[in-house]
Amino acid sequence: MNTLQAIGDFVEFYLSPDQSVKTIELFQLKILQKAQKLQRKTKDDTLLKVAGFREILKRIRSVRKGARLSAHFQKKPSPEERFYLELVRLSPQDCLMVIAQARYGIDDSLLSLILKRSEPSIAFRRSQLQKHFLEEGVSQVDPATIAPRSLTPAIQTAPTRQSRNAYHVFQSLPFAARFAVETLIVLSTLVFLMWVIPEIRNMYENAIQKRINDYLVESSLIDSPAPEGTSKDPKVVPTPAEEEADAEPAPTDEPSAASKKQPRVNSGETWRFSFTGSMTNEIENDVLEVLKKLSLDQHQPLTVPGGIQFDFMTPIANLIPLKISLEDMTSDIQRKSPNSRQSMMSAANMSWYKRKMIGGRKIPPGQVQVMIWISTL
Repeated sequence: MNTLQAIGDFVEFYLSPDQSVKTIELFQLKILQKAQKLQRKTKDDTLLKVAGFREILKRIRSVRKGARLSAHFQKKPSPEERFYLELVRLSPQDCLMVIAQARYGIDDSLLSLILKRSEPSIAFRRSQLQKHFLEEGVSQVDPATIAPRSLTPAIQTAPTRQSRNAYHVFQSLPFAARFAVETLIVLSTLVFLMWVIPEIRNMYENAIQKRINDYLVESSLIDSPAPEGTSKDPKVVPTPAEEEADAEPAPTDEPSAASKKQPRVNSGETWRFSFTGSMTNEIENDVLEVLKKLSLDQHQPLTVPGGIQFDFMTPIANLIPLKISLEDMTSDIQRKSPNSRQSMMSAANMSWYKRKMIGGRKIPPGQVQVMIWISTL
């Protein structure tokens, strides 16, 4: 038996119990075509035999992947039939180990190249298989004498799955049961999404609101005026000349906010005006009136926990008039309150500061950001 005949014979030997004759012949044709192409390229019979049997083992695994051979005999089997059935129940590698020497004249050195295993490993595995045959009470016969096509009619075979996963179990259910399960899964998914999406949104909104509240409370505490009798500015010890100047009588009329030296306004700054006091409604109304007079009435306040906030951009030229108007507004509110100084300060008080590029908000060139905060705490 030459190499090409041995390759075709092993295909027929291993697949005869569970494959039709046409399937086996088509399988042999594909294998032999590749072997013949290799034979034309090389005259080395050993290389042809190694490549041919490796191709068989790879393709046969795909034919019986995930299945095992289940068979029984129509009558009491002969020793030859039982031995043949046990051989084809093995994996293709184990089957080739048992029959290679006797049927195809392949020794262990060549078999180790085909299976990519060492010779001691092959010998040990073959001894295990022989022990298995003895334990099963199967008499071993000469593999060279076995004729697969003559034994196949006496064997009724059916390849069966080794295991069935959940998908195959589901597919085997009746249509009504599958429809009910699929409907239940879809409805459960919809209910879960309807519950989890609002929860995620609420968590996100609560986190944003908490950050806003923390920022506003911190800002109101920082910007609040110093307690009565104290000052945030460092105390300067006056010199004798300054004491004499201070002893001079002060003018009766206080200078207006417009006559005071005003700070310099730079492009890209953030100016924050903070109001505290008990007359919150009057402060808000007056701020709206000031913005309206300065043609800034398009900016609506934002009411948040802790206070009322105005946030807008304005050209540099509008900042100082806005500051003067807010200072005059604060003085007017204080004058409307009772005459005591403590009640005047508790009615309305304003503080301000400026920063360069606060936060990540981009300020257009030639403009400043204005934030007016009215604390309601």
